[in-house]
Amino acid sequence: MRDLTDKQRLFVAEYLVDLNATGAARRAGYSDGNIGRQLITKDNVKAAIDSAKAKRAERTRVSADKVVRELARLAFTDMRSFVEWGPEGVKLKNSTELIDDDSAAVTEVSESFGENGRTLKFKLGHKDSALKMLAQHIGLLEGPRDMGAMVDSFLAGAQTVKDMQTEDLSQ
Repeated sequence: MRDLTDKQRLFVAEYLVDLNATGAARRAGYSDGNIGRQLITKDNVKAAIDSAKAKRAERTRVSADKVVRELARLAFTDMRSFVEWGPEGVKLKNSTELIDDDSAAVTEVSESFGENGRTLKFKLGHKDSALKMLAQHIGLLEGPRDMGAMVDSFLAGAQTVKDMQTEDLSQ
Protein backbone atom coordinates (compact mmCIF):
# COMPACT_ATOMS: atom_id res chain seq x y z
CA MET A 1 0.00 0.00 0.00
CA ARG A 2 3.01 2.25 -0.43
CA ASP A 3 1.84 3.89 -3.64
CA LEU A 4 -1.50 4.97 -2.19
CA THR A 5 -2.44 8.37 -0.82
CA ASP A 6 -3.48 8.53 2.83
CA LYS A 7 -7.09 8.91 1.73
CA GLN A 8 -6.82 5.86 -0.55
CA ARG A 9 -5.32 3.83 2.32
CA LEU A 10 -8.25 4.81 4.49
CA PHE A 11 -10.61 3.90 1.64
CA VAL A 12 -9.06 0.43 1.37
CA ALA A 13 -9.44 -0.11 5.13
CA GLU A 14 -13.06 1.08 5.05
CA TYR A 15 -13.84 -0.97 1.95
CA LEU A 16 -12.76 -4.15 3.74
CA VAL A 17 -15.38 -3.52 6.45
CA ASP A 18 -18.41 -4.19 4.23
CA LEU A 19 -17.13 -4.28 0.61
CA ASN A 20 -19.33 -1.26 -0.13
CA ALA A 21 -17.33 1.13 -2.31
CA THR A 22 -19.74 4.06 -1.96
CA GLY A 23 -19.93 3.78 1.83
CA ALA A 24 -16.16 3.30 2.11
CA ALA A 25 -15.52 6.42 0.02
CA ARG A 26 -17.79 8.50 2.24
CA ARG A 27 -16.25 7.12 5.44
CA ALA A 28 -12.77 7.80 4.04
CA GLY A 29 -13.66 11.45 3.58
CA TYR A 30 -14.45 11.69 -0.13
CA SER A 31 -17.23 14.22 -0.74
CA ASP A 32 -18.68 12.16 -3.59
CA GLY A 33 -19.34 8.58 -2.53
CA ASN A 34 -19.61 7.53 -6.18
CA ILE A 35 -15.83 7.90 -6.46
CA GLY A 36 -15.64 4.56 -4.62
CA ARG A 37 -16.67 2.64 -7.74
CA GLN A 38 -13.87 4.35 -9.64
CA LEU A 39 -11.31 3.76 -6.89
CA ILE A 40 -11.80 -0.01 -6.81
CA THR A 41 -10.91 -0.19 -10.51
CA LYS A 42 -7.62 1.72 -10.13
CA ASP A 43 -4.73 -0.73 -10.37
CA ASN A 44 -2.96 0.41 -7.21
CA VAL A 45 -6.13 0.50 -5.10
CA LYS A 46 -7.34 -2.85 -6.47
CA ALA A 47 -3.93 -4.41 -5.71
CA ALA A 48 -4.06 -3.03 -2.16
CA ILE A 49 -7.58 -4.41 -1.65
CA ASP A 50 -6.58 -7.82 -3.03
CA SER A 51 -3.50 -7.90 -0.82
CA ALA A 52 -5.46 -6.91 2.28
CA LYS A 53 -8.14 -9.55 1.53
CA ALA A 54 -5.48 -12.23 1.12
CA LYS A 55 -3.84 -11.24 4.43
CA ARG A 56 -7.22 -11.27 6.16
CA ALA A 57 -8.08 -14.70 4.71
CA GLU A 58 -4.75 -16.05 5.95
CA ARG A 59 -5.19 -14.46 9.38
CA THR A 60 -8.76 -15.66 9.85
CA ARG A 61 -8.31 -18.92 7.95
CA VAL A 62 -11.45 -18.13 5.97
CA SER A 63 -11.37 -19.06 2.32
CA ALA A 64 -13.92 -19.26 -0.48
CA ASP A 65 -13.67 -23.05 -0.27
CA LYS A 66 -14.51 -22.97 3.42
CA VAL A 67 -17.53 -20.73 2.81
CA VAL A 68 -18.81 -22.93 -0.04
CA ARG A 69 -18.29 -26.04 2.12
CA GLU A 70 -20.34 -24.47 4.92
CA LEU A 71 -23.10 -23.49 2.49
CA ALA A 72 -23.14 -27.07 1.19
CA ARG A 73 -23.50 -28.37 4.76
CA LEU A 74 -26.60 -26.21 5.19
CA ALA A 75 -28.00 -26.81 1.72
CA PHE A 76 -27.82 -30.58 1.81
CA THR A 77 -28.90 -31.31 5.37
CA ASP A 78 -31.39 -34.13 5.80
CA MET A 79 -33.75 -34.10 8.78
CA ARG A 80 -33.27 -37.86 9.15
CA SER A 81 -29.79 -37.08 10.42
CA PHE A 82 -31.31 -35.34 13.45
CA VAL A 83 -34.71 -36.82 14.10
CA GLU A 84 -36.35 -40.22 14.01
CA TRP A 85 -40.09 -40.36 13.62
CA GLY A 86 -42.71 -42.98 13.17
CA PRO A 87 -45.86 -44.44 14.72
CA GLU A 88 -44.17 -44.50 18.13
CA GLY A 89 -43.51 -40.75 18.03
CA VAL A 90 -40.62 -38.39 17.40
CA LYS A 91 -37.14 -38.77 18.87
CA LEU A 92 -34.32 -36.23 18.61
CA LYS A 93 -31.00 -37.98 18.06
CA ASN A 94 -28.16 -37.53 20.51
CA SER A 95 -25.57 -34.95 19.42
CA THR A 96 -22.83 -37.56 19.71
CA GLU A 97 -24.49 -39.48 16.85
CA LEU A 98 -24.09 -36.58 14.42
CA ILE A 99 -21.25 -36.21 11.96
CA ASP A 100 -19.49 -32.83 11.71
CA ASP A 101 -21.33 -31.86 8.51
CA ASP A 102 -24.68 -32.35 10.25
CA SER A 103 -23.65 -30.61 13.48
CA ALA A 104 -22.57 -27.56 11.48
CA ALA A 105 -26.13 -27.12 10.17
CA VAL A 106 -27.66 -26.83 13.67
CA THR A 107 -28.23 -23.23 14.69
CA GLU A 108 -30.17 -23.72 17.90
CA VAL A 109 -31.07 -26.38 20.42
CA SER A 110 -32.85 -25.31 23.56
CA GLU A 111 -35.09 -26.74 26.21
CA SER A 112 -37.63 -25.00 28.39
CA PHE A 113 -40.16 -26.05 30.99
CA GLY A 114 -43.53 -24.39 31.38
CA GLU A 115 -47.18 -24.98 32.15
CA ASN A 116 -47.45 -27.38 29.24
CA GLY A 117 -44.40 -29.38 30.26
CA ARG A 118 -41.08 -29.68 28.49
CA THR A 119 -40.53 -27.91 25.16
CA LEU A 120 -37.61 -28.64 22.86
CA LYS A 121 -36.63 -26.14 20.20
CA PHE A 122 -34.45 -27.35 17.33
CA LYS A 123 -33.44 -25.19 14.37
CA LEU A 124 -31.33 -25.77 11.29
CA GLY A 125 -29.75 -23.13 9.06
CA HIS A 126 -31.77 -21.79 6.16
CA LYS A 127 -31.56 -24.47 3.52
CA ASP A 128 -33.26 -22.41 0.80
CA SER A 129 -30.84 -19.49 1.20
CA ALA A 130 -27.85 -21.81 1.12
CA LEU A 131 -29.16 -23.56 -2.01
CA LYS A 132 -29.66 -20.21 -3.76
CA MET A 133 -26.16 -19.04 -2.85
CA LEU A 134 -24.63 -22.29 -4.07
CA ALA A 135 -26.66 -22.18 -7.28
CA GLN A 136 -25.43 -18.64 -7.85
CA HIS A 137 -21.85 -19.65 -7.09
CA ILE A 138 -21.85 -22.44 -9.66
CA GLY A 139 -23.53 -20.26 -12.29
CA LEU A 140 -27.04 -21.70 -12.30
CA LEU A 141 -28.58 -18.26 -11.80
CA GLU A 142 -26.94 -16.57 -14.79
CA GLY A 143 -27.30 -16.47 -18.54
CA PRO A 144 -29.40 -18.73 -20.72
CA ARG A 145 -29.47 -21.49 -18.07
CA ASP A 146 -30.91 -19.08 -15.48
CA MET A 147 -32.49 -21.32 -12.90
CA GLY A 148 -33.40 -18.50 -10.50
CA ALA A 149 -37.10 -18.66 -11.35
CA MET A 150 -37.01 -22.44 -11.20
CA VAL A 151 -35.36 -22.41 -7.76
CA ASP A 152 -37.89 -19.83 -6.52
CA SER A 153 -40.74 -21.90 -7.93
CA PHE A 154 -39.41 -25.08 -6.34
CA LEU A 155 -38.97 -23.42 -2.95
CA ALA A 156 -42.45 -21.87 -3.14
CA GLY A 157 -43.85 -25.30 -4.01
CA ALA A 158 -42.01 -26.86 -1.09
CA GLN A 159 -43.51 -24.24 1.21
CA THR A 160 -46.99 -24.97 -0.17
CA VAL A 161 -46.52 -28.71 0.43
CA LYS A 162 -45.29 -27.95 3.97
CA ASP A 163 -48.36 -25.74 4.58
CA MET A 164 -50.68 -28.44 3.21
CA GLN A 165 -49.05 -31.09 5.38
CA THR A 166 -49.38 -28.85 8.41
CA GLU A 167 -53.05 -28.29 7.65
CA ASP A 168 -53.67 -32.02 7.08
CA LEU A 169 -51.98 -32.94 10.35
CA SER A 170 -54.03 -30.46 12.32
CA GLN A 171 -57.41 -31.86 11.17
